[in-house]
Amino acid sequence: MPSNAWKISTWLLAAAIFAYSLIIVQQPLLGVFAATIVYFLGWFAGEFLEAGAFSSTRAAVTVALAVLVLTYSLFVTQEVLLGVLTTGLVVVVAWLTSPTGPLATWRER
Repeated sequence: MPSNAWKISTWLLAAAIFAYSLIIVQQPLLGVFAATIVYFLGWFAGEFLEAGAFSSTRAAVTVALAVLVLTYSLFVTQEVLLGVLTTGLVVVVAWLTSPTGPLATWRER
């Protein structure tokens, strides 16, 4: 069972993003969406870094790529659903192709 150390920093960052979106930008729905994404990325990093499913480099690259894809889809193209689906695909491919992922264990049989 992984530790819960990632939760404090993730909740603080998500709360700061939501507060900024609510007070400064005055778009609470965007804040809820962005805070949810931050929480998902924090959970992903916390779960897979400590569980050993990913190396720290693979997890960091996956999280960075997910942040870039979501930022691009949210602010440049304004296609939020496409960004979420692409990010999900990036995470699934990173998990499938990891050294301890299903494809690696399937290949070893």
